[in-house]
Amino acid sequence: MGSWADGDSTTSRPFKAASRLPSTKPTACSPMATSVRTLPAIRAAVQIFWMWSALPLAGARTPTTSNMISIQEIPPYSLTPPTNILAVLPAIFPTAEAGESRTRISGSPSDSPFGKRCISRLAGISSTSLIPRGSRLPQKPSATPHSVRFSAKPIIPDMARSEYGLFFEGAGLRTLVAGFACSCLLAAVPAASDAPQAQAHADKGARLVQGGDLKGAEDELRRALELNPENAVYLGSLGAVLGMEKKLEESNVYLQKALRLNPEDWATRRNLASNQYQLGQLEPAKENLGRVLKAVPNDETTRLLLGMISEESKNYAAAVKWLSSVPDRVSQQPEAIVALARSYYNLQEAEKARETLRGLSAISVTRSSAEGVFLGARAAAQAGDYETAERMFTSIWSSYQDIAELGYHLALAQYHAGHIAESQATIGKVLAEGKETADVENLMGWCLYRQGDARKAVEAMDRAIRLDPASENNYLDVGMMLIDQNRYAGGFEAAEKALEVAPDSYRAWRLKALAEAKLDRLKDAEESYQHAVELNPTDEQSILGLASEQLNDGKFEEAKRTIEAGIKRLPRDASLYQAYGRMLLWLQGVGDSSNNEARAVSLLQTALSLDRSLADPHYQLGKLALRSGRVEQALKELETANRLDPRSAQTHYELAIVYRKLGRVEDADREMQSFMTLKAAEGRRSSGNPQGGTGRPELASPLERLSLGPERQ
Repeated sequence: MGSWADGDSTTSRPFKAASRLPSTKPTACSPMATSVRTLPAIRAAVQIFWMWSALPLAGARTPTTSNMISIQEIPPYSLTPPTNILAVLPAIFPTAEAGESRTRISGSPSDSPFGKRCISRLAGISSTSLIPRGSRLPQKPSATPHSVRFSAKPIIPDMARSEYGLFFEGAGLRTLVAGFACSCLLAAVPAASDAPQAQAHADKGARLVQGGDLKGAEDELRRALELNPENAVYLGSLGAVLGMEKKLEESNVYLQKALRLNPEDWATRRNLASNQYQLGQLEPAKENLGRVLKAVPNDETTRLLLGMISEESKNYAAAVKWLSSVPDRVSQQPEAIVALARSYYNLQEAEKARETLRGLSAISVTRSSAEGVFLGARAAAQAGDYETAERMFTSIWSSYQDIAELGYHLALAQYHAGHIAESQATIGKVLAEGKETADVENLMGWCLYRQGDARKAVEAMDRAIRLDPASENNYLDVGMMLIDQNRYAGGFEAAEKALEVAPDSYRAWRLKALAEAKLDRLKDAEESYQHAVELNPTDEQSILGLASEQLNDGKFEEAKRTIEAGIKRLPRDASLYQAYGRMLLWLQGVGDSSNNEARAVSLLQTALSLDRSLADPHYQLGKLALRSGRVEQALKELETANRLDPRSAQTHYELAIVYRKLGRVEDADREMQSFMTLKAAEGRRSSGNPQGGTGRPELASPLERLSLGPERQ
């Protein structure tokens, strides 16, 4: 996800090479005073500058990577003309037009028509003309599944391109080449004998870049640097070309050398920042961009990059600040739109996120548009906005290239949205196209399972395992299905298979622990949960499972310490506060429990402050209120619990008691009937459960801990 800086003919890449070249006489070498005998070479250089800057765009292109989405209008590496060319021209052309010879001269470009034409030509290279249209950001790096959201296919516009993922088009390409041509002015100044040869190699490198031959350009720039190793322009240019070739570490070496020679070259500094961003070095990239922003406060590319870095760093407020400050740029960049929308989702501003994602439809209907919509839909799905995701995936069904990938993610969004039949139908379309994959069969298995066909569901999982026998996910999922069907031995076997392919998987150890608990192998279950926690100390489900088994074994203090340690690691995990509160209520009367109730109430209220969707804290608080004779308070808490979780048999039972105390007989009878129906269903599902009757509190239901259903997005 890097961007390469656009140059500015008056502010970027100050041209210091002339001052480093040895001079013989001040009158012959000063940029502000030169002899007319240098005029032919200077005129030739300026004519080269004019010729190159007027060149039409070449149609050459080089291969591109297959995992990047194009980002329009992001400038590439800057290879810009020297800023002090304006200081050279006034010293030359007035007396040249007058025919004077071999004398020191000075003056203003306005003093001669030729000078006026030169200045006019240079002035035409504005900061905007140096921003090539159609360039893109390289893919951002990531070590987490979260970043799969940036895997997309590239747009292939009709322009020259580089393997680095940067496009040069129109004035941008002409300016890049003119930047090299401008440096030919050095040949007119008396200098070391190697300077003209070095410049010739640099000029050839520019032509090779134009033709898409990056390797040839690299070779020529290396030759230029062999002859003139302290030339900041050559160093920065070679760093740019290496970046285009994705040789990022080596590119950084040359960019940093160029900056040591010229620390104020903000265009090269921004190139370096973009490299650092792509390498995942977010803090150094941010620091360099901050320095660029001090020099050029309104630079839109820098603001855009800072926004993308902030989003990647999970500083969503900063991401919104920077990205919303350049709406025109963002509106043209699918990944920038998605980054802004994802930031809004994480700031709990879902409507703004949806409005931002609607901007993807404003981009012309091209392959790039489909790629952008796909990324946006995945961002919505990852945020739990499945309805939006489903709508966006559906909108590109006819234009997206990879039907298997699109179909899977559409079906997954439909599944999580509760549209199980639609999800199964979508998977059927994918299979009809001959696009069978392990993920597709896995999701088909879950669709069948949710619709009550456990036998066919397990068959689908078996097909998924055959297609990808090295994946632990399919073993874990079939194991969860078997445990849910009270087939605990089968669940244990699936966990063992998962551990064969992934011996250090905390999820596999967690599944094994659950199966062992169901098989009444409680000591083994405790040890397996302990191992899962050691592998991942921040896994809430493993923490709850371990505390539950310790509680079941009478290790009350150890169970408390396990949850307290979990809360220290996950201070905003509402489920841990809820579980600890329930545990303390259950331990009333055990040991020194005089203040257990007060602590439990505090913990349950903390859980609700972190997650208002939890039903159990309301149930527990309602029971406490009923026991204390506060019937109206109990009614309020229990009705809320029932609204949040109408499938809880125990909530219906407590509500029946409250209604009867209030004289609401019909309501009490209705709630008791609901209780009996749900309890009977629970009995059928838990038949053969060796844990029934232990009397211990369930800190979380086992299947809730395992998140029954496909977990991947």
